[in-house]
Amino acid sequence: METNRIVVVVKKNRILSNTLQYASSNLFRQVLGVVSAFLRPRLLSAHSFGIWILLALIPQYASLLNFGARSAMRLRLAELDNKGSDAAVIRGSTRLGYLVPSILLALGFVIAGIYPLENSELRVCLILSAVIVMLNWWYDLQHVMLKAEMNFQLISRTNYLRATLLFCFTITLLPLWGLIGAVLAGLLANCCTCLFVYRYQKKRVYGSFQWRRYFELIREGFPLLGIDTMVMFARTSDRLVIASLLGTKAVGFYAIGGMIIGFLLNIPGAAREVTEPGLMQDFKKQSYRQFIEQYFCIPVFNTALLFPLIIGPAWLIMPLFLHVVLPDYHMSLAPAQVLFLGSYFLALYFPMRGLMFVHGWQHKSFATAAGILLLNVLGSILAIKLGFELIGVACVSATAFFSLFAVEGSLTVCRVCRKISMQPGKRFVATSLAFPLLLSIIYLLEYFFSPQNYGIYVATIIKILVFVCCWFTILGIFWWPQREGCQKKS
Repeated sequence: METNRIVVVVKKNRILSNTLQYASSNLFRQVLGVVSAFLRPRLLSAHSFGIWILLALIPQYASLLNFGARSAMRLRLAELDNKGSDAAVIRGSTRLGYLVPSILLALGFVIAGIYPLENSELRVCLILSAVIVMLNWWYDLQHVMLKAEMNFQLISRTNYLRATLLFCFTITLLPLWGLIGAVLAGLLANCCTCLFVYRYQKKRVYGSFQWRRYFELIREGFPLLGIDTMVMFARTSDRLVIASLLGTKAVGFYAIGGMIIGFLLNIPGAAREVTEPGLMQDFKKQSYRQFIEQYFCIPVFNTALLFPLIIGPAWLIMPLFLHVVLPDYHMSLAPAQVLFLGSYFLALYFPMRGLMFVHGWQHKSFATAAGILLLNVLGSILAIKLGFELIGVACVSATAFFSLFAVEGSLTVCRVCRKISMQPGKRFVATSLAFPLLLSIIYLLEYFFSPQNYGIYVATIIKILVFVCCWFTILGIFWWPQREGCQKKS
């Protein structure tokens, strides 16, 4: 009994260490990324910045060409402890299966770049994007295998390197060549990062390509990829709708909030990626009640109570940030703040992804996510047609994030309750109250400390200090006692 307790404590400390290390590298990457990101709208026109935002979606959509095999590979390799002939076959089959469609997509961009377009800058950027697609193919695979090996030290070092290089290339090339310089900076940073990973990663054995094994991986991973794709579409499809109905300039205004959301979701996203390999290994080792407690109940509770410490200050500082850094982007304020609130529910959704795979629920969850995405796209179009424009699209996207969490969270609780009896308890009450409390505090602060009365600088500082004090009081009442209780039970 004492041995099991020591193992659990050591595992928790390792997960915490990996999460903090990985999250800090992501934070560094995103801090420099935010600096680079806000240099682009200052040095590019809103039209060119909108084009860059759309081009930046290419690597994200290109990553879908593994058809889910990459997602299944990471979890299966973790389950196999990355050893044996089956692990080698999984690596080899996924590598070749992902390579062929990536080459076809890259050729498509080369052909599009050769085609005589009116915008010569866009032609060059499309050809550069073809190279980026191939670099991402290789790096995506190595990145996933490093996660399966739980080598977060090398991943963290890579994040630091890539962020520094991207920042240096951006501030050098963007003023010289504008849109082309922005794309070229990303290409050079990716190229150097790939060379670094190739130099320092350990040697792996790749088995021969096997159609049967590859299709098994696709069958397992495609619903999981579909869910991730739906989440990605929910975060990016609004930009495509805006581009088609309002133009690339409006995309430039709207994208400010989307970029900051990626920054806000750094820690919950890192925690999900760190814990999933351990989740696969612990599913059959722990009692089911202990497994659900560790990988579902505690992560959702912690996220619900701690993530507002990120959202609240971000909401409150946004007007000052735009006033000082991007004064021409005042139209970005309201959509960005709405998206901040929506990101709360997206963060709560993250812990459910691994549970879907390990239980085999991903097929049903994919249908749920697809339906919510369809409503998101249709709702965005309707909002624009009704004249609500960017704020309407942001409200629809935030509603989609909430719906995804509410539906999948309800289904997960119902499925778990069939196997073990779960009582709501104090943590459920605290989790349910967190978001209403967040909204109430923000509303009261905005009401009592308006910039018209105190000035934008003083009002922002007061609001952030009061919010942090209020939320730490809430943590002392709800989170800390329950956190201590969880540790004692383990």
